[in-house]
Amino acid sequence: MAWLAVNENGIEVICKNRPKRIKVYHIDIDTLEYRWEDSEIVADSIQWHNIYLPDGAIRKLIGRKLTWDDEPVEI
Repeated sequence: MAWLAVNENGIEVICKNRPKRIKVYHIDIDTLEYRWEDSEIVADSIQWHNIYLPDGAIRKLIGRKLTWDDEPVEI
């Protein structure tokens, strides 16, 4: 199975495992970002492996739009 979610900045992602919300600070550009990341990969401290989807892909897959406020959807 796979999980669909939308990051705080509106980017649609698909993850292999149920994602969890994380906070990422980018030192080089001095910004803070909130996004969904694969929960098993974050726990293992391994490189992140989300796949970014084109805008509107989630709506086509599940028939409704997701936002950052929504929980991930398993497909």
